[in-house]
Amino acid sequence: MPPKEDKELRQRKGKAEGEVPQTGEDSPSAGKSKSQAKGGSIYNDIFLFKALGLRDWGIFWFIISCLLLLFAWRPIDQMAGFDEFKWVRNEVNDMGEVKLPGGIIRRGLRFPSSVSTGGEELFAWLYSPADPEKNFKGMPKPPIVVTSGGLGTQIQGFMERSSERLVKGGMAVLAFDYRNFGGSDGEPRHLVDPELQLEDWMDAVAFARSSEEVGGVADTSKLILYGTSLSGAHVLAVAAKLGREGGEGAAPSAVLSLVPYIEQLDGYGIMTFIKERGWHASGRLFWAALSGMFRDGLRRLTGGAVAPSEVQIRLMAVQPGLSFLEGCGSACDILEDLRHGKLADDALNADLGLMMRTPEEAAFYVSRVDSRTSLEKVHGGWRNWTPARSLYYLSKYKPSKLLEGLKSPVFIQSAREDDVCPPERHREIAARLSAVGELGALGVRHVEWSGGHWSVYIGWLFDRVWEDFFDFLKEKVN
Repeated sequence: MPPKEDKELRQRKGKAEGEVPQTGEDSPSAGKSKSQAKGGSIYNDIFLFKALGLRDWGIFWFIISCLLLLFAWRPIDQMAGFDEFKWVRNEVNDMGEVKLPGGIIRRGLRFPSSVSTGGEELFAWLYSPADPEKNFKGMPKPPIVVTSGGLGTQIQGFMERSSERLVKGGMAVLAFDYRNFGGSDGEPRHLVDPELQLEDWMDAVAFARSSEEVGGVADTSKLILYGTSLSGAHVLAVAAKLGREGGEGAAPSAVLSLVPYIEQLDGYGIMTFIKERGWHASGRLFWAALSGMFRDGLRRLTGGAVAPSEVQIRLMAVQPGLSFLEGCGSACDILEDLRHGKLADDALNADLGLMMRTPEEAAFYVSRVDSRTSLEKVHGGWRNWTPARSLYYLSKYKPSKLLEGLKSPVFIQSAREDDVCPPERHREIAARLSAVGELGALGVRHVEWSGGHWSVYIGWLFDRVWEDFFDFLKEKVN
């Protein structure tokens, strides 16, 4: 057999003999540029990349670098009143003991954050019945309920109603503010990161079980978790973690979850998000979130030497085409600060909002913080702003995947017309939990009420929700 010819020799021979190169349909290089024929990218032929001597992966990283620089330095248009976010944090003076109407005692407490890097502390109110004879089921000491607010809210304001309702039912309550909110430490203010909030919940539970102040007024062996909306998901995830990792007796005695946030499936959540805002505003919002993420990364990478400004968006805004002050209805009656221009019309009429709701819902949301005191006196000086990267952290949160190990009785209450936290997902979660043998035996209850997301916080439905919760607790907590 003749020896194989060298490839180069064959090519030279072909040229010398007048061999015609393939150019037809069957040619390997048909329809390709020179760079493609050599196995490169079509982008290799672009003049800019040729001039810079970039090819293939070099081009990819060049594009990524340009995008990142844009995220870092491109100014994001801010809404009117943006400087309002840069408020001076108010001092928290509610550290002493206060007697409230209805036979309730409230004390202010602080406890350390376990993942703190700068000695940050979390603020809490400890509630207890003034009369031991009114303790739950006549117990020597009442059970302790640990609770915190939903998305963007804090314990001062609307959360006081549910805390006081629990005490009137004979419970002690430890209500705490998340880091970056209310009386708690942490920067940037109003950053919403569910992963860090779950750590705050674990710290609050540990404090409730170990603190002498809490142990002095409550039976810490009987611990109950209560949450609503975003914190309604947190309590399920925290109870599961305690059951999974906490050892014997670590699981809560009961879990109360009111209209909990459960992530949407099959893109439903994304499409609803876009429908509320429109494609243009949604694109701006996603861009702002990515920009905020990169700016934060740049700060961390440089140890704070480079500190581009935080990109801010509204926590709550009114849906496009609606006017807040013209449509807030009866909800405006409890918002004197709004009527006097403390939050101007454009404070809620903005296209960059973490939540986009009707004017009445937006007014009610703000009232959850401002129902009893002016904004200047609210702990931390609450404002309707959040860093845009909160959207990224929220999009990563999948509470339905964090329920393994749950070993506590669970009661979930839903609102049938709730389009913020739809009841369909609650039904799925309740059915899934009930199917777990041990958990099903402990008790998983799910009730739906007629109304929207905000209906469960006011009027007759608020009272019915708590009647049902207490019936459940009387059955499960002994």
